Amino acid sequence: TQQQVTNYIGVFSDFSQRKAIEESLRISEQRFRDVSDAVGEYLWELDTDLCYTYVSERSLVVKGYTPQELIGYPLTKFIFQPDMSLVIETLENAIEYKESFKISFRSVGQKGEIFWEEISGIGIYDREGLLIGLRGSGLNINERKRTEEALQASEESLRLLLDSTSEAIYGMDLKGYITFCNRSCVRLLGYEDAEELIGQHAHNLIHHH
Repeated sequence: TQQQVTNYIGVFSDFSQRKAIEESLRISEQRFRDVSDAVGEYLWELDTDLCYTYVSERSLVVKGYTPQELIGYPLTKFIFQPDMSLVIETLENAIEYKESFKISFRSVGQKGEIFWEEISGIGIYDREGLLIGLRGSGLNINERKRTEEALQASEESLRLLLDSTSEAIYGMDLKGYITFCNRSCVRLLGYEDAEELIGQHAHNLIHHH
């Protein structure tokens, strides 16, 4: 005999809600990437062996490597050797104390060139609190470092010039507190070291002894 279908059983899922969630997540991720690109950063993720598992496209601008040239390789492969221990120690401390970190170090580019990079990040943990990786951003700070080094050199030259004169020279802030003094100033006022003068009020110098 021919059987007849008398009932239907079906399963209904609200795909529209899932699509809305996925679209919201996509927009959120795109917003984060846009902001990172605007400030010149690239995004990265590392596993517990410090190997790249994700790198954003901006790595090509910042580091000179495409994501494909970084993913699967350890961070340490791209660090200038003299800075290696500093980076490792910083990451280990951040992991141990579950803290965020920011560190500046020298990286090695595609052609062996050395440049300054700054990375900021934080650990990624599972529900049990176990580390599963690290996540953060990176920025090329070569220009900033050059500016800092030029400023330091300029300040050192000025200090040497002021210390070479026999005249007493000192500087103070708007409240009258000493912020700088040269060797002649220290000697003429009868002090042993400039640190004894820094932070004192000019009134004390006028009535010194």
